[in-house]
Amino acid sequence: MTTGPESRPEPTREANSDAPSRERLDVDARAMSALDRLHGLMREDFAEYGGGEAFLKWLRTDPEDAGPRKWGTTMEIRYTLTIPEFKEGYGMMWRQASFRHRINYWYFTWLGLVMGLWILLMALVLFGTPHPNQPFVLLLVVFGLAAVSTPWRYRGLIRRNYRLQNLNTELSVSANSEGITVKRANKDAVSHYGWTAIERFVQSKNLFILFPGRLQFIPVPKRAMPPEQQQEFRALLEAHIPAAGPRNRAASAAVS
Repeated sequence: MTTGPESRPEPTREANSDAPSRERLDVDARAMSALDRLHGLMREDFAEYGGGEAFLKWLRTDPEDAGPRKWGTTMEIRYTLTIPEFKEGYGMMWRQASFRHRINYWYFTWLGLVMGLWILLMALVLFGTPHPNQPFVLLLVVFGLAAVSTPWRYRGLIRRNYRLQNLNTELSVSANSEGITVKRANKDAVSHYGWTAIERFVQSKNLFILFPGRLQFIPVPKRAMPPEQQQEFRALLEAHIPAAGPRNRAASAAVS
């Protein structure tokens, strides 16, 4: 009789069978369970960064870069645009357009007033001559008054466009790595723009202004965002929209 540890019977396997033993199945099950738990944890972490791809981009980002880290999540900004803010964005839109449009903007803001005063002065001088050409003087007065009134007509145009676009209702701007969406609180209109559709942007002291086209603009008031969100929104714009050229930066500085 021999002594020693009791021998364990070998796991039974069918002849010529490739099926793993019960012990092997138990080991694989424990390994898969651990992997499932690890995957669940990483999935939660990835979700905070907007997915695995966004997480890898974050890993490749310079640690000294102060830009946002979670662009996969959607940033939402709610505000009701005021007439002065709309006027500022409207004027910036004209100044960002072609030279012809900039001349038109200058005429309606200050050039028309200067020209009108000069024409009225000329009409007054001619009227004081011994034999004035009254029809011509009257024509000068009409042109002068029309030119002088351009700043007031421009303000009326601003207010009319503000009312027509229903900008006195709450607006919601949602932005993430895919693009930006603008909608009204009553959901009667929604506009979505991919980042490639935004040609440029500028910022002033009060606004971020995005330009989907030469005569289109999206004003986003800075007052609707805390300072941290302003920095994140600016970094998001800089990452997806081409940098403003010298003329754009000069126009932005002019309203700062």
